[in-house]
Amino acid sequence: MDGKYKVEKVVLLGLIPLLGATATVPNAVAAVGVSLGAGLVVAIGAHIMGRMKNVPAMTWWMVLITLGFGASWMLTGAAITFLPLRSSAVIFLRLVGVSPIIFVGWQRNDDEKSETADSMSRNEALHLWGLYLVTLLKLGVIREILGSGTFWGNLITPAFTTPADFFAGPIGAFLLLGASVLGIRFVARWKPSLEGIL
Repeated sequence: MDGKYKVEKVVLLGLIPLLGATATVPNAVAAVGVSLGAGLVVAIGAHIMGRMKNVPAMTWWMVLITLGFGASWMLTGAAITFLPLRSSAVIFLRLVGVSPIIFVGWQRNDDEKSETADSMSRNEALHLWGLYLVTLLKLGVIREILGSGTFWGNLITPAFTTPADFFAGPIGAFLLLGASVLGIRFVARWKPSLEGIL
């Protein structure tokens, strides 16, 4: 992956929750909620600090990372109360707030003026966020059905079938993410007009 397509950027920036918090649909739903909550807290923090003058870069990122981590830690505690989460997903949900995807689009104002490969517009950042949230849910659905034969804990495959349980582990997540990127590259090659969307 070279980051040429938006899906590749999403996979690289959101790798921690995509691998660790998508083994089941409830885990993926929790990852979406925790990501949105942590992202909102980071956005508010960036907006407040953006009104201040001469905030050092180190202070800027320390505050945003602290806000993101604190928000994801608290939101994970709430998610445990309301959703049937696997214990293996909890640590990954708590780390959502330090995933690079949470900070996309919230670089400092003086950073926005510099023309680096990492700078992007808010619209592009929102597009990445949308792809990230869809990818979380898609992985949760596919991994639970293929890896456990269930959907939200309810058996949906015939009793005589054996699920491919490796899909419920990190190997399955890597394979599905790789297949997604490969599929996007094939689609983009056949339909070059979709390149900006993908």
